Amino acid sequence: MAGEAPDCEKFIRDAVASQLKGDQGAPLKAAALLKSALISAAGPGADGAPPPLAPASAVRSAVAGAMKGLILAEADLGLSAVALIRMVGYLAADAQVDAQESMVWAMEGIAAAGPLMTPMALVTVQDEIESSFMGAGGIFADLCHRAQTQS
Repeated sequence: MAGEAPDCEKFIRDAVASQLKGDQGAPLKAAALLKSALISAAGPGADGAPPPLAPASAVRSAVAGAMKGLILAEADLGLSAVALIRMVGYLAADAQVDAQESMVWAMEGIAAAGPLMTPMALVTVQDEIESSFMGAGGIFADLCHRAQTQS
């Protein structure tokens, strides 16, 4: 699975960027594309059960790809970030994975796309995350700082 993460990131980035440029519904449509990518990465569930949530690395990669595609599509990045985090949370709940942990994976993916955002866009994303998930804006800021120091 380790070799699949970059492919997943590139696939969803290209799909989002090409399909959603100028689309007002881009945040929700990107979340739907993310859902499909993560379900594919996780594989089928056993005996009709919902599929498991993809591993953390696949979640980070797919969210990073979706966010990079949304940047290229010139979408509303704040709303997009919240839609992606919510989708990961929903999938985590279905897969009985800790929702908070999975939401951090999603924010790590968004933070990985941070170097492609303007400083104002990053502030907007952080503010939207904070207003939708109380206390998560600070976590996102820390993840952005970590992502910048690692690159």
